[in-house]
Amino acid sequence: MHVFSSQQFGALLDWTETSPKLDRLLDIGAGDGATTERMAGYFNDVFCTEMSLPMKWTLQRKGYT
Repeated sequence: MHVFSSQQFGALLDWTETSPKLDRLLDIGAGDGATTERMAGYFNDVFCTEMSLPMKWTLQRKGYT
């Protein structure tokens, strides 16, 4: 599902190339992590929650906690 692009998310945060990364992101109901990937670059730590076991495995393979 396309919710927003990385650039759109950066604009929402009013983030620029010189801005420091934000501390933590919690993606509740992260699914396969596609949207999480668009947000992750703006944060130092990324955490996900997901109920579906196959989606949990996908998130773990992508390196998300």
